[in-house]
Amino acid sequence: GEDIIPKFSGSEHYSEASVKSRLEWARKMSGSRLDSISKTILKAESLAGNIENYIGAVQIPVGIAGPVLINGVYANGYISIPIATTEGALVSSISRGARVCNLAGGIETQVIEQKMQRVPVFFCKDMQSAFNLQRWVHGNMKKITAKAESVSSVARIKHITPEVYGDALHINFTFTTGDAAGQNMTTSCTWVACEWIVEQIWGNPAIRFVSYNIDGNMSADKKVSFNSLIKGRGISVQASCFIPGKLLKDKLRTNYKDFAMHYHEGEFSAQRVGIVGMNINFANPIAGIFAATGQDIACVHESSVGIFRVREQDKGILLTAYLPSLIIGTVGGGTKLPTQRECLEIMNCYGPGKSFRLAEIIAAACLSLDLSTGAAMASNEFASAHDRLGRNRPTKYLSRADITVDFFNSMLLKEETKVVSFEEGRISSDSSIITKAVKSKSKKFQGLFKYDLKVETKSGITNLPAILKLKTSDTEIIDIGIGLARLSGEDRLPGLFESQLGIFGFNRSHEREIAFYSHAKKEMLLYCPQIYGSYIDTSRNAYAVLMEDLSSLSHLDTVNRPSLWDDKSIKAVLLNLAGMHAVYLERFEEIPEEIDVNNYTEKNLMPAIELLSELTSYNARRFPELLTKQIEKVYQAFLDNIPGILNEMQGFPMTLTHNDFNVRNICLRKPGSERPRLVLYDWEVPCWQNPQFDLVEFLIYCLPGDATRGSFGRYISWYMKNLEARTERTFEKKIYEKVLYLNAIKLAVIRFNLYLLGHNVLKFPYMDRVYGNLRTLITEGSEMFEL
Repeated sequence: GEDIIPKFSGSEHYSEASVKSRLEWARKMSGSRLDSISKTILKAESLAGNIENYIGAVQIPVGIAGPVLINGVYANGYISIPIATTEGALVSSISRGARVCNLAGGIETQVIEQKMQRVPVFFCKDMQSAFNLQRWVHGNMKKITAKAESVSSVARIKHITPEVYGDALHINFTFTTGDAAGQNMTTSCTWVACEWIVEQIWGNPAIRFVSYNIDGNMSADKKVSFNSLIKGRGISVQASCFIPGKLLKDKLRTNYKDFAMHYHEGEFSAQRVGIVGMNINFANPIAGIFAATGQDIACVHESSVGIFRVREQDKGILLTAYLPSLIIGTVGGGTKLPTQRECLEIMNCYGPGKSFRLAEIIAAACLSLDLSTGAAMASNEFASAHDRLGRNRPTKYLSRADITVDFFNSMLLKEETKVVSFEEGRISSDSSIITKAVKSKSKKFQGLFKYDLKVETKSGITNLPAILKLKTSDTEIIDIGIGLARLSGEDRLPGLFESQLGIFGFNRSHEREIAFYSHAKKEMLLYCPQIYGSYIDTSRNAYAVLMEDLSSLSHLDTVNRPSLWDDKSIKAVLLNLAGMHAVYLERFEEIPEEIDVNNYTEKNLMPAIELLSELTSYNARRFPELLTKQIEKVYQAFLDNIPGILNEMQGFPMTLTHNDFNVRNICLRKPGSERPRLVLYDWEVPCWQNPQFDLVEFLIYCLPGDATRGSFGRYISWYMKNLEARTERTFEKKIYEKVLYLNAIKLAVIRFNLYLLGHNVLKFPYMDRVYGNLRTLITEGSEMFEL
């Protein structure tokens, strides 16, 4: 209806068309022209993770306060402070106080500590169980700590404190969070630890566990609390400055005794009405700096709880500002937006290693304002001076009870064949990254299932061993990816992932494999399993393929057994790969539209650069031994030069590739004494690209972790010669190898950035070996070619 905001999903949510549609809707609903709100330098595609239903931007005036002279541990010298506000006199009042502090010799600042809490609550059936759980937690502190820290390269446990209240146990996880504010990060870390605790205590008769909540409200997130005032939360910092009486009188037109008298009366008044903390107006500079620098605005509430102390001393006043709970960061969140980043850069506070500096600057700003405002009041000058809607519709999913003789007969391609009975068997293969992730989260009937069918044909009744593949929908795969991004603890990754998920090729993946088996050329299907039939029921979100049982073939599920791949089997795969790639080489127009193959173009890669860059940075921090600083620079250079690199790659012949060509999706058929033949399954993300992409992916999986450059080189040359023979073409070796190098980087920045994100939680045992091989190829290429 007209009362519903226009809905868009994925990358469309931040497209120019969707922004315009929402803006037009808002104009129609409000009756206002909304001309100014749409005028902004912000690029919609860069705002995923920061805003939803984007229509434009509100411009808040930014003024420069100060400069203030700071003598701190992390901040030193004269520093100008950007303040975003619409409140007149705020910037000038901060500046006035700063000038007086400068004349007094500057403001001393000192960060005390940093910590961020998340306090889940575990419910038990009785109080004794809660105390037993408390003792269990005390006895497993090291393991709980390891689990909590396992998904973040930054968050570190300071302490864990379990406290019993009746039949509930509140566990205070206290972290340090580097240069991030850390609310999302600590939530992810705590969730992983809690899930592990539940696994360990489930069914323990001494701990009659019922359920848990990720936060029982004792963390006081975005709320004022005495605990945050007393013990601190976020960054705790102090600032101090002694103002001589003469300076106070000459510059602020009051004397130190009047200043102290008025302020101390305010302390009594604060106690009388129950104010938490005591200051004149810390909230104003904190809100102004938060808005200017992309901090979480809601955290102004708890961040401004602090104490401003005034003490008469040596015919002057000693001022101290204590801020125990500054929730700030210099990375993540809104700090990377263009104007917010520039405001941080004004203070030299952008990026890693700068959060303590920012804390000291904020403390100095608070002291400056309270000095100025306190003096104005004493002299009587004050009065003049974020679930998707529409996704909860019930669906009657396919269940085991639906797998009947009639179900199988509805699938079969050959009409003269009829299933008369069946028995379900066992299947052990579960090497798919997607399957592993989805099974851990979904109770749907999906995955691979073995059935021994009895079929009736013209020749009589025969046995037909088969595999039923009940496919995971693209939305489930996407949700898993977004969930992994959230577990990273990064602020922007989930939103960026959701807006640019198309770059990974998962859209319509559940339909694409069925379409491939139905429409690809027979020369291509020669390298695939025999398909007996398929099933599609969109109303039940059910998509299935019935294919031959591959369990008797060799090299099935060898992702953790690279030693099985000897020279003969590797060359057999590469020979067949060349034959497969030859089918559609430079024949894009012959690929049936029904397959809807992926295609990497400048149009779909450019909007995804920010996501890929964020993923690269995160994975480099999380896995520095895999994604080294040298390799990170190569990836970033690739992303910085996408248009030219794509042009270079598209200059080499392209073909239909499997795009997931690794030993998880490969086995070998051995007909008699012939050379082993490739059997390639899971055609969910086929892509139009250089054939070298599949080649690179296969080699890094099948070769051992200590593979030499020479090993790679021999197989790379072997494949090229076979592709030349199959296509009757000749490729210039240097160009062929340069394009292979570029495809290796593309594989790394798109596919393996995603895999590392999953590895952060799911821990793939083969990742070190496979990524090491990929790094070897890229390092060798970077020594030979320039991006």
